[in-house]
Formats: sequence, structure tokens, C-alpha cells
Amino acid sequence: MISVPFAYFNGADGCGWARKRRPDMKNTMLQWLQTVAPGDFTHPGAPRRVEFLPREDIVELQAVSASLRIVADGMACRYKLSGNGKRAILGHLFAGDICNLQAAVLKKNHHPVMALTVCKVVEIPRTEIESILQERPDIALIMMSSLARDQLIAQEWHLNIGRRSSDKQLAHLFCELRKRMEMAGMASGSEFHLPLTQEELGETLGISTVHVNRVFQSLRRQSLLRLEGKHIYIPDLDRLEAFAEFDSGYLDELFAPRPERGQGRRAQH
Repeated sequence: MISVPFAYFNGADGCGWARKRRPDMKNTMLQWLQTVAPGDFTHPGAPRRVEFLPREDIVELQAVSASLRIVADGMACRYKLSGNGKRAILGHLFAGDICNLQAAVLKKNHHPVMALTVCKVVEIPRTEIESILQERPDIALIMMSSLARDQLIAQEWHLNIGRRSSDKQLAHLFCELRKRMEMAGMASGSEFHLPLTQEELGETLGISTVHVNRVFQSLRRQSLLRLEGKHIYIPDLDRLEAFAEFDSGYLDELFAPRPERGQGRRAQH
């Protein structure tokens, strides 16, 4: 974990890292993060910007929820370990996703969050959250929207793992990853960089690494996708989505008002 200056994320114009993203990308949490400034908070040093290296925990299990952590750039995952030490990946996080929304109401974190790529994270102290929710109903709605979408994704994962064959499971996962990366400005069209190893894909779907490789080969033989290094190429996206029974409706942006610059706490007084 590396603490970095505020300016490393937000340039003088308030855009910083977000400037590199597609201009048509809509992510209400990212839009809000572009507007926040130290003057919007009463806690000294808030908000803090932290950089995490790949495979480093962003949120630790059972650690006291001292702050809300939001991914500003990169990809991470929620996970838990079984009694025998085997890991299950419970969800993926991209720019604009909240790592530990439970920090707003619970004393401790109940699942770890690990960086899959270099991740830039914004920390908001727990002491600030209650005031933010009271004074900024638009931010409260954004957080509720984030929670609702997490629930929809979890429901789709249950269906995917419980009722689809392994080849459809993996195809569906790739469709979801491509769509979410596109929404986060990390992918365009029918190709994307895959930061997950085959072992981590297996931990996501609950299958062995050997079986992941077999399924990969099956999808490749059917010309549904092509893997080159860490890049996934999808020759016919409509065909892959039809094969995977993928409907992106559960990933669509949920309603939340766009925060306007100057709505910070200090600006209201």
C-alpha cells in the first residue's frame, strides 16, 4: 500500500486519472469523486488516496471499518477462504465500485478485497460517512444504487454457477467482464485485457484450473473467443452472448442524480 498526494489522482482541473477515460462514460460514483476536495470534509487529510499493488489486500478480513474505500482506477475482487484455505472469489470491482459499503453500518469487514491490478483507491473516514449521507442525499442514492447492483450481480452469479454448464458459465463470465470493463472505461468493442489467472477464474466459477483450461479450449474450438496472452478477443459478440444466455440488463446503470461541482459540505455553508 502506497499513500500518494491528492494531486496524483485529481489534477488542478479536478479530473486527474478520470481524464483518460472515455468522454461518454457514465458512472455516478466516479463523477462524484471528481468533484470532492479536502475542503469538503471535516476530518484532517480526507479524502486520502492510496495505491495498492496486485494481489495486495485493499480491505482485510475482520479489520475495523475505519474508512469507506472506493476503487478509482484498476480492478479488484472480493473473496473468502474456506476452512481448508481454498479461496472463492465473490465479486469483481472496477472504477467507481465501493469495496466495503458495509463500513457505513458495520464495525468490521466481513470479507477481504484484493487488488487484481494496480489499484488507486479513495478512502473516506467512517466519521465522515454519516454526515455525507445526511447532507448529500444524492450520494446516499448512489450508494444505494451500488448496493442494489451488487445484489443483482450476485443473483446472476448464483444462476450461472448453479444452473449452467461449465462452458456457458465461463462464456457468461467473459460477457459480464467485458461489459463491466466497458462501463468503467477499461475496454472497447469486443476485446479486453484479462487480469485474472486461470486459477482465479476457477475460484470465481468453483471449478478446477484444469477444467478452466479445457473449457477455454472448447470455446476456442467453437470460435466463440480467442485468448492471446492476457487479451480476450471475441469474434462475434452477439453469438457469444446468445451462447452464454447473457442479458446485460442487470448491469445497466441504476438511477442516481449527477452530483454537481460545488455541492461539497463547505460549499453549502
